[in-house]
Amino acid sequence: RLDQNQLRVVRYPKESVPEGAFSDVDSVLGQTTKIFLAAREAITAIKLSSRGGGLSMLVRHGLRASSLEVNQVSGVSGFVLPGDRVDILATVDSRGGNDEAITRTILQNIEVLASGQKTAQQDNKPITVQAVTVLVDPEGAEKLALALHEGKVHLVLRNPEDADTVRMASINTNQMFNNDRPRVAAKGPSRARIEEP
Repeated sequence: RLDQNQLRVVRYPKESVPEGAFSDVDSVLGQTTKIFLAAREAITAIKLSSRGGGLSMLVRHGLRASSLEVNQVSGVSGFVLPGDRVDILATVDSRGGNDEAITRTILQNIEVLASGQKTAQQDNKPITVQAVTVLVDPEGAEKLALALHEGKVHLVLRNPEDADTVRMASINTNQMFNNDRPRVAAKGPSRARIEEP
């Protein structure tokens, strides 16, 4: 978003004025750019966004950007970067009389759109937390929102050349300690997908 201290008017020879250039600061003040601009780069109409700006320009048609807070463990020690691919696991505590927690892979081969720090409030004091924004379809956005509400979410970093998805059964506390969990069922198509129950 362009503000006053980022802008100034400079003189160009008449024959060198960039196409779509503006003649005064007020014409672009408060607008957003759809690309990164270098220092002293001319601002032209084609570089400005007429529909939103920033991260929204990177969200492809039919997909959604969804953010989650992570820590050093759940966020792979801060090594998750834009462009990486991750699987997303959800761990939910017991329900009803069952005292076992359960973990399930809810999303696979998901693209990381952004990663960085943000400021949040805790006990009326500002704290810095790590946030990761991922690119999911609408159903994936719902699953992620529910997982964040019901339990804890972990990211698992993938090799960028490994696009396979694998049908995984959920695992609970008893299965983990007794090693009787059903194993991998089948590989799926090489694209991001949501695991079916």
